[in-house]
Amino acid sequence: MTRRKVYAAIFAVLVTGFAVAASFNYRGETAAAAPLSPSPATELLAMLPASDAIVFVDTRRALNEVMPHIFTDATMLGRVNQEIDKFREHTGTDARSIDSIAVSARFGKKSTTNPEFVAGLVRGRFTASEAIASGLAKAKAEAEAKKRAFSVTEQQYEGTTIYEVERSGGFCMAAIDSNTIAFGDLSGIKAMIDVRAGGGARVDSSLVELATLNASAVAGFAANVPASAAKEIAGSNELGEAFNSIRQIYGSADANGSMGALNVTLRSESGERAQALAEKLGSLKQLASFYFSRAASQQSSAQTGTLSAGPVNGTQVRLRDLTPFAKWIKDVTITAEGNDVRIRLEEPLADMASIICGR
Repeated sequence: MTRRKVYAAIFAVLVTGFAVAASFNYRGETAAAAPLSPSPATELLAMLPASDAIVFVDTRRALNEVMPHIFTDATMLGRVNQEIDKFREHTGTDARSIDSIAVSARFGKKSTTNPEFVAGLVRGRFTASEAIASGLAKAKAEAEAKKRAFSVTEQQYEGTTIYEVERSGGFCMAAIDSNTIAFGDLSGIKAMIDVRAGGGARVDSSLVELATLNASAVAGFAANVPASAAKEIAGSNELGEAFNSIRQIYGSADANGSMGALNVTLRSESGERAQALAEKLGSLKQLASFYFSRAASQQSSAQTGTLSAGPVNGTQVRLRDLTPFAKWIKDVTITAEGNDVRIRLEEPLADMASIICGR
């Protein structure tokens, strides 16, 4: 298992799937009810600047509760833990001390399929300024040992020190509060500092609400989808038209013991368009399941195939690329409810190991 795969595995654990939160109601006597404090996810996401998409990960739960159920093989789990230890050696911060991560992105003017990173936040059981200083010192020492150039530029902005690592192409960091590190490019860091001061444009509160419907989830996300996204993703055929009705995507990820839940909600512009989208996705699922069943019966899972996106043979999906997810595609449920299309999957977390590691 290469280091790259291990890092990919760790990252995949942090963003494992999406599970839509069950609706809930708060009941109590209004006069006696105390104000509810924002959840850690809500608090961290609300610190992000204006964005089109946001993601929150409860890193502490992901590493402590989810990862051991994915990497059930002691040898593989040991290798992943070794990589986490190497992270501490290289940065001076133990990844296990990180409690949560929040990131935001915007859809570029030229491409909606490649969102542009805006900014990110890391919160944990560490002193933010000390963690930054330690990380920069270790990075400088490693660069000097390898005789590579490394320099850090500091600048003050609204009373906060921003560190710009030139070798990393303008990667910046700043202690946004005592235990939270902001990272991104210079404009992203400044935008978060403006938000903290109450003068900058912050992320839409409706996105934060959607991403935190399940406040105790391992991860949550929400995005406003540009109208042009479908043409890039699915083309201009019948499937593309169905996707073109999506206005928001949101969901959350959770795990209960050894089981992981995975749901995504696609919010369409109308109930009629949502029903049409659900039918198209259902047809794709059936075709994919048929292909994989045939490939298995022929003992030829490496067989190349394509799946038409609709009656008009425009965009096609390479089924060969989806082979590792064959069982998951089979177990997915797709339902339309009002303007929403809900996609749900529940699987043992251990089933993720082979896919994450490319085996």
